[in-house]
Amino acid sequence: MLRLIITLSIVVSATNIKSSEIDLSGFVTFAAGFTDNERLLYQNYDDSLDFSENSLAAIQAYTDLGNGWGVTMQLMARGENDWNLESEWAFISYDSESDWRFLIGRQRVPFYLYSDYLDASIAYHWIRPPEGVYSLAFDQVDGFGASKIFDVSGYDIALQFTAGRNKDSIDELTPDYKDLAAISWSIGNELFTARLIYAVADITIPFEPIQPIVDAWEGYGFEKLSESIEIDGEHGVFKGVGGTVNFMSSNLVFEYTRLDSGDSFLPISDSYYVSWVSNLENGMVHLTVGGDTSAPRLSILDEVPLGQDPNIDNLYSSTYGFLDSFDEDSRFLTIGYKQVYTSNINFKYEITWFEDNLNPSADSTLLEFALVSVF
Repeated sequence: MLRLIITLSIVVSATNIKSSEIDLSGFVTFAAGFTDNERLLYQNYDDSLDFSENSLAAIQAYTDLGNGWGVTMQLMARGENDWNLESEWAFISYDSESDWRFLIGRQRVPFYLYSDYLDASIAYHWIRPPEGVYSLAFDQVDGFGASKIFDVSGYDIALQFTAGRNKDSIDELTPDYKDLAAISWSIGNELFTARLIYAVADITIPFEPIQPIVDAWEGYGFEKLSESIEIDGEHGVFKGVGGTVNFMSSNLVFEYTRLDSGDSFLPISDSYYVSWVSNLENGMVHLTVGGDTSAPRLSILDEVPLGQDPNIDNLYSSTYGFLDSFDEDSRFLTIGYKQVYTSNINFKYEITWFEDNLNPSADSTLLEFALVSVF
């Protein structure tokens, strides 16, 4: 945390020289939570109060270069990453006279309904959007983007294109999502918003722990099976639909996503949520239900003859157990309250009941609260 404060102080001091040319803004979330499960984590929380998970702070700088050109950079530190400062956004923008907006550099991919302000918790009712839907391993690319909003007979129609590549390290893995292309489309007015997203990428994930299994199947002559267990240049597809419906003093929010990682061993994953939000004088109450499912791709083992070679039988059992570990069928219910203390300071309180239909010992109740702000 001290590193973040020092770095932000340096940034602010440096920009004060020409403060009229640089606009600074930022946001913070200080969250805390714990579960009632003594054995297993839920959303990286255990039964001890934790103040790091979901806590973050960010500062964003923008400068207008004139003639429609601009530069934006966002630095962020997350509590779960020991408050190490990292670059989230770093791009050059151009706003054309035809109202098209173009971006070149590191930018966010519009995977979700709340992608534009995903980390700015003050912009929505939860402390953090539902984890299942918002669970992709990355949400930024280094590349190119274009977007435009059309006004058609009183409806706002938005188109956004993004293309690029992501090679960010995740823990000890260095995945490569190349040739990524995403297109999102939305339509809405004061009463509703509907949105679609379609994205593709070639996925390569060097996963050393499974390499002995890959090599073993290849050694026994099952080359196709061996290739299926590797994640090397797989054609991944992400699809999503979402929207909002606005009523007099409440609104309904929903999203559904599907991730298909190609011909690899990774299963097709489906996630959804539906959230009801009731607006009060100084805040809002919300209720969200959702679920996540994925079926392991055990069919890749269909070609293996059993009962002929004990070594193959043992390898089959090990591979079956590995694949079956990706089986998922879970549900959750969240009830929360967002207190609007001032226009730029909110307090949030949530309780979530999580149910794992495949492993009841993972069932958990999560209590979480947060202070969020923008500046």
